[in-house]
Amino acid sequence: MNKLVRTLVLGAWIGILTACAGDVSGNKNVEEAKEHLAAGKLNAAVIELKNALQKNSDNREARWLLGELYFNRGVYADAVKELVKARELGKADEVVLPLLAKSYLAQMDIESLQSLSTDGLTGNARAIVLAAQGQGVLMSGRAMEAADFIREAVVLAPRAPYVLLAKAKLQGVESGGDWNSVRTILNDILELDPNYAPALSLLGDIELQGLNSKGAEEAYTKALATDDSRLEDRYKRGLVRLQEENLKGAEEDAAYLLQRAPKTPGTQYLNGILLLKEGKIKDAVTALDVARLDENRYPMSLFYLASAHQLLGNPAQAEDYAYRFLAIAPNSVQGRKLLAAMKVASGENDEAEELIRPVIESNKSDVDALNILANVFLSQGKTEEGQSLLAKVAELQPDSPLAQTRLGASLLASGDVTKSFEPIEAALKLDPNFKQADVLLVSAYLRQGNPEAALKAVDSFETRNPNSAAPHNLRGEVYLAQKKTVDAREAFQRAVQIAADDFTANDRLAFLDISEGKYKEARKYYDAILGTQPDHLPTLLKQAALSELQKDPEGMESFLQRAMEADPKAVEPRVMLARLYLSRGQPEQVPVVLNELDQKGQSQPDVINVIGLSYLNRADYPNARLAFERLIGLRPDAPQPHHNLGMVFRGLGETEKERLEFEKAIEMAPSFLEPRIELTRMFFRLNDRAGVEDALAALKKLAPEHPEVLQLQAVKAMRDGKPSESLALSKQAFEKARTSRNMLVVAQQLWTLGEKSESLSMMESWLKEHPGDVPVMLEVGAAYVATGEEDKAIKQYEAVLDASPKNVLALNNLGWLLRERDTDQALEYAKQAVDLGQTAQTLDTLAIVLLKSGDRVKAQRTIERALSMAGDDPAIIYHSALIDSQSDASEEAVNKLQKLLSGEKDFPERKDAERLLAELK
Repeated sequence: MNKLVRTLVLGAWIGILTACAGDVSGNKNVEEAKEHLAAGKLNAAVIELKNALQKNSDNREARWLLGELYFNRGVYADAVKELVKARELGKADEVVLPLLAKSYLAQMDIESLQSLSTDGLTGNARAIVLAAQGQGVLMSGRAMEAADFIREAVVLAPRAPYVLLAKAKLQGVESGGDWNSVRTILNDILELDPNYAPALSLLGDIELQGLNSKGAEEAYTKALATDDSRLEDRYKRGLVRLQEENLKGAEEDAAYLLQRAPKTPGTQYLNGILLLKEGKIKDAVTALDVARLDENRYPMSLFYLASAHQLLGNPAQAEDYAYRFLAIAPNSVQGRKLLAAMKVASGENDEAEELIRPVIESNKSDVDALNILANVFLSQGKTEEGQSLLAKVAELQPDSPLAQTRLGASLLASGDVTKSFEPIEAALKLDPNFKQADVLLVSAYLRQGNPEAALKAVDSFETRNPNSAAPHNLRGEVYLAQKKTVDAREAFQRAVQIAADDFTANDRLAFLDISEGKYKEARKYYDAILGTQPDHLPTLLKQAALSELQKDPEGMESFLQRAMEADPKAVEPRVMLARLYLSRGQPEQVPVVLNELDQKGQSQPDVINVIGLSYLNRADYPNARLAFERLIGLRPDAPQPHHNLGMVFRGLGETEKERLEFEKAIEMAPSFLEPRIELTRMFFRLNDRAGVEDALAALKKLAPEHPEVLQLQAVKAMRDGKPSESLALSKQAFEKARTSRNMLVVAQQLWTLGEKSESLSMMESWLKEHPGDVPVMLEVGAAYVATGEEDKAIKQYEAVLDASPKNVLALNNLGWLLRERDTDQALEYAKQAVDLGQTAQTLDTLAIVLLKSGDRVKAQRTIERALSMAGDDPAIIYHSALIDSQSDASEEAVNKLQKLLSGEKDFPERKDAERLLAELK
């Protein structure tokens, strides 16, 4: 730094120091803060106090005043921080401890509250601390111990409102809920101070206990008029107003709370209920998710979350929250009815019956419970019992069209079509605009085989509801039942003209378009549904399936991700996504997708199957075996698990067990091709010509044009010395099924026949049409390596990592190809490959890259691990000798090389091994 710069810097610092010299204590700011407080300008006071502390963090008075301000605003954690600091700086305990005790109590920090010492305190100060400590002990359920604290406080300060409030709370507990005695104490407090907000708040609680909601609201309102910052009272008043159906008042309280304390569970609980009432279900879930963080205090948040997720079509989450609610409130009638209804929907009728029986026993006229039990009976096939209950409901509610309709629906479902008409028509007499009855009447005529009558019923329905989409949807269903797709499409289109987002019409029109191969047109109808119901799970899954039909895996993945976000515990989207990853050669992604399912979800057969397939794809045969054996236990009649278990035994090298499993699958399903195909491959592997002949004969009889059968014939032709015939059969298979695997078989055959240019061109052309096909990308990379085009190979493997970042083969090969060009990058790739898949090959690559980086010790250890896995691999033995030769172990290197080269095994680096041996000798 030159002299000029030094002078300027020094001058700047002198200016700063001079500017601060005027008031380094911050006392002037404190005085201004007091003036603001006197004028009621609280925000300005806070600013001045913070300015004071910026100048002097040890300004005791600023700390005290700020603590007092925070307490009054209900920001108790900040109040405690400032009060503790003020005390440390010398503020008298007589002044600080009463407010600090109140802050600890408000914050529910009972341990810190009880640790406060009252030694040296007298009069009101001691009384307030003792009263706070007594209330803390009372909250912990120790009333007798609390009484000692509070009674001493009353003796010390018999006219202190805070102390008398503690006495009132103690009296409420000791009297077992004798609110009259508590009211007497509260009246004494309010005579001393008519505006004492805590007493008014407790009075509101007492009124609420006595079911006097108007009295409670009045008390909370008076408390808030005295102290507007009492957030808890505002929250309680909001709930009372909800109870009184005063939505406007409740919304005002919620708006205030959202402005002042938006992240508190109480605020979001109140807000969540209001959002539910407004029909904003998704927003309600977001709010209630915050409330459930304190579920013991707000158990109904779990009930409302269960209801909300049920409305959103997220059954797994709805059931989970319902269970959690009943764990807290096991005798809740509403909770039992909610969960029982969910159990009926999921087919778990025994559990539903167990849940709902106690409700009916306590109230035999509970219509909702009777309907649920009726559904249980009907689902169990106990038709008479179910219909008897529905008839009882109809008797209990003679003027209810819904009760009549449910009875009619039950009769119709049981096949008693004739009897179903009477209650359905009764429902329509009770309410001509009851749409469910119209729908059921049309269904009854269709079941009767009378479409003309069904259409007349639709005409009547449309006359009464000219502006509704429902009659047109019904008409479309009648035409679909008659296979009149043109008429059906016209009807559904009329429904869409009336209601553009109508679910039924859009869903049916999409179905019609898909059946005609009009995928783009179908997509528009699904988009219309998601426009108003963006988290509608069934439609998201249909969008994903449509993407699969369009051969758009990225689109499919996107919709499945949306489906999982809509319902994180739903099994179907996760299984679909897991299968997509398997088809894309990314089995390592399967556990990531499925591990978030709960125990119940992970126990479902579809989940166990796809987990087993992921293990099988990763060659983790022991775990794959466990999965498929578990699946066979759950589905003993299914042939597929036996086929998959056969593939596992193939990987384990247990040929006899492999054969038995394939034969079991064939025995269960003689037309099941896959086990027959794999059995044929097994015979090829065992060179069992008779087995191959018999198996191929059976396959050609079952499916002569099947691509896999053609491929097996191609293998046989190749083995019989007929390469041209083999290539022709493989090409025929590719034409039948233009998959990357069939294309690769043709490409590999061309390569073997010396047509390397044509082979590579075929694979490159495929990638232009299918740029994300990882298996083909890997084969192209290997082809570039084989032709000496390492630059192209590197780019190809890097492209693989863009599509599949955890692809072990690409990471390993990049580590090998970059070992000389960019050793640091090569080391990073090689380490990732080992972390993801520790095999002899990945360890071998890592060992050589470590050697190139100069870390001979780690290279030695790593190659030893590789040798322990594949000690007879000539390339690994050569690399071990190479590392020995550079690690002062030349003699060992020579011994390994001599033994290696004395054998007849050929390997790509044999000449390098010979050269190294010559150098060492």
